[in-house]
Amino acid sequence: MAVFAGAWVGFAFLSDTWWQLLIAVLLAVVFAQLAFVGHDAGHKQIS
Repeated sequence: MAVFAGAWVGFAFLSDTWWQLLIAVLLAVVFAQLAFVGHDAGHKQIS
C-alpha cells in the first residue's frame, strides 16, 4: 500500500513531464495486483 500512496505523490509532483508516464505504468501494475487480490477476496480464496 505504501507503493500505491508513494506513486500518487510522485504523480502529483511530476505533473506535465514525461516521467509521469513511468509512474502511470507503475500505477497500472499496482492497480492490477490490487484487482487480483480483491477478486480472490470476493471468492474467499486468500490464504
